[in-house]
Amino acid sequence: MRSSFYLVLVLFLYLCISTGFAAPTIILSTGTFQAIDPSTPTKGTFQIEKTGNDLKLRLLDDFSVKLGPDLHVLLSPQTISSATSQNALNGSYLVSLLTVFAGAQEFDLPDSLDLAPYSTVLIHCVQYSHLFGGAEITPPVRVSKEYVQASVQQFLEVTPNPFVNSVSIQGSVPLAPEPRIQIYDLRGKEIRTWAVTPAENGLFQKVWDGKNEQGQRVPAGSYWIRLETTSHQNFIKKVLKTH
Repeated sequence: MRSSFYLVLVLFLYLCISTGFAAPTIILSTGTFQAIDPSTPTKGTFQIEKTGNDLKLRLLDDFSVKLGPDLHVLLSPQTISSATSQNALNGSYLVSLLTVFAGAQEFDLPDSLDLAPYSTVLIHCVQYSHLFGGAEITPPVRVSKEYVQASVQQFLEVTPNPFVNSVSIQGSVPLAPEPRIQIYDLRGKEIRTWAVTPAENGLFQKVWDGKNEQGQRVPAGSYWIRLETTSHQNFIKKVLKTH
């Protein structure tokens, strides 16, 4: 009897995996590299993504940087315009030593890492204090495993932004049945979810009162508001809660 139970359990888990019950991938941030020092060409793109409890920084196929010693990937509070070889390490999170100088690669980040303080991903030679290149951390325009391109402005608006007590979420989903709104913090933790019932013209409006599913007010900070549809279109806005 017990062996039959375990067999059924194994089959159930197999079916869950094979039919796509795995946690979706949420792209939290993206960016495009540029050389900060013209003598050290740096190019390509990155994304920071969350799958379940796994947080990763991923350099994509088009990434490349000039070979150099002791190159590290950093999350930095500096902007591209303010980052220098002298301040690159100030307040930065050291992601990893860079051992491959071109092509796709990924780095694990602590799932508790707060991304809010960081503005850029930098490629920095720690040994000789030389900044090669960097990329601004920006909200994603494409989200989910389908990576469907979308115009954020056309489908989703949040006002006011920044907000104190509540924010109005409105948009249009004329061709999307059963859409829903999800709110995440910058670490990818889901804060609140609503099902959306659009009017006949496809317009909808919801008000977020700054609380989580348990009715507790969330702390001040930045949050992602995502409109997700059954056609796998995803539209994202970043909102700032000030109190």
